[in-house]
Amino acid sequence: MKKILFLLAVMLIAVSCFAQVDTVHYIDSATLAWSAVTTDSEGEPLLDTDVVTYDVYLYNAADTLDDQNPAEISLVGNTADLEMPIDFTGMARAMYYAGVRVVVEDGQGTVTASDIAWSYDPVATDPIQPFAYIPLGGVLVLPAPTGLREAGM
Repeated sequence: MKKILFLLAVMLIAVSCFAQVDTVHYIDSATLAWSAVTTDSEGEPLLDTDVVTYDVYLYNAADTLDDQNPAEISLVGNTADLEMPIDFTGMARAMYYAGVRVVVEDGQGTVTASDIAWSYDPVATDPIQPFAYIPLGGVLVLPAPTGLREAGM
């Protein structure tokens, strides 16, 4: 009986762990969609004179960059829509996360941008689980060999 309970506990833990794994989509193109931002960080509604757009980014999971610094990540584009197509044609075969930030220009010309919400963040993808993309026909990039040495004759 103890063995059965132990196995059930192990299976439950395993299922819980697998449920937390990112979903990876193997595709050459995708359409990323998100919810509209209609209020500021204090919950106040945006004004009718505010111009709201969204910057869409890609982040190579293999890179060790500042994922909140737009200068270090790839900008896909800017749109006023709530979705944007992403084309992975010709990109390196790697795992990419998608990110979106809201950009608001008020009636006086002041531009304010939010943090970037990434597809690997469970809060940003709620109620959908985190996800990433890997291009199907991407360019395979291989690291050079290391540990070269003369091994004798």
